[in-house]
Amino acid sequence: MMKKKILIIGGGITGCVCAILLKKAGHEVTIYDARKNLGGILNDITHKGNLFFRGVQYFDIKNLWFKEIYKLCKKDLKIFDHTYGSYTEFNNNIIATNDYAIPVVKKILIKKNNQKLKNTLTDRFNFYSPGIRNFMSRLVKKFNLNPSKLFFESSQSLQLLRVASKDNEDDMLRYKQKSKIYDDIYAIKRSRINSLYLKASLPKNSFNNFFLNLYAKLKHHGIKIELQKKINPIWEKNNLKIFHKGKEIISDFVFWTGNPTELIKNYNRKKLDSLSTRILIINADLKNNLQETKYIQVFSIKTKIIKIYMYSVNNKYKISIESIYEKNINKEKIIKDALNILKQFKIKLSIDKSSINSTIDIRYNIVSKNDYKTISQFLNMTSNSNLISGSWLKYSRDERIELSVLNLKKNNLI
Repeated sequence: MMKKKILIIGGGITGCVCAILLKKAGHEVTIYDARKNLGGILNDITHKGNLFFRGVQYFDIKNLWFKEIYKLCKKDLKIFDHTYGSYTEFNNNIIATNDYAIPVVKKILIKKNNQKLKNTLTDRFNFYSPGIRNFMSRLVKKFNLNPSKLFFESSQSLQLLRVASKDNEDDMLRYKQKSKIYDDIYAIKRSRINSLYLKASLPKNSFNNFFLNLYAKLKHHGIKIELQKKINPIWEKNNLKIFHKGKEIISDFVFWTGNPTELIKNYNRKKLDSLSTRILIINADLKNNLQETKYIQVFSIKTKIIKIYMYSVNNKYKISIESIYEKNINKEKIIKDALNILKQFKIKLSIDKSSINSTIDIRYNIVSKNDYKTISQFLNMTSNSNLISGSWLKYSRDERIELSVLNLKKNNLI
């Protein structure tokens, strides 16, 4: 394999993992990022020197990419049982369960349908009975999004990939075994198909500290890192050139892991919708100890809360409450509602009121139907260029990294 010069645009976990693999294959690798630190969206929220995680960001230890990171940063990571729950308010019923992280209803009336999953989120919801279909659509509209304009795989980023039943799970299992469609839209307890506990990993201290140490490890292994460097992509026919302050950065390949908006716009003048959600994250320290690291997904039309996350950073116990942001939102009510939801799980927490803080997080994890088409066309048109794409149409970190690694293999780089 011939040695190549590879530019990686984006210093998130995907860029770091792929940099390790490319360096092991003998290439000259440089990471460019406009931020002052590695980590991307994993960087922590800082409030008066106190650190909080920016959402639920577990590492799945089963993945090959995690093993590469673990080799370098074993001392910085802890491994634990991955626990979760869901709280669903549907048809005047409240279901709080530790078996799922998706909507759970009392009973599902299965709608027989031999069609294939189509283009939009509305197409996906049409496989459900009218009551569930309406409920799922209303959950999406809470974000001021139109499900008929969203690519159907956006269900994953909205945690609406599947629905589970409390009372007729046996029926669910039979249908899932018969048809891939039903397997895609319904869920059963993990214990019925796999009794093993899920293992996950998080930094022992903080993501900021983890990426600071990873930076040193990458540099030690000969990977160049250029931070706070804003770059400009220029296309010449089907060749991508990267410039910084007017000077070209010479490379054989450009691996673009970050947002592709400017990249595509500079190629064919097409502008992406780049849909986003505005999330209010309320953080606080806890006075009492936690039994486990846990998150709970909330599916309700009656509250703006979408997720409650309990964890520890630097051996300090924390809570982060995510809700849909709106002007003049009552933060005290959000906290009160969250504590009431936790009581349904027999979890009683005491919050240190002096530590309460909040931040607005803008997330670009939703793909419109139009953007899916535009990105797919762009990838097809540039398939023979020096660009290696960063799997922009995937939501889960594991899928993004796995597809990115596959793209490197297709170009015979690893």
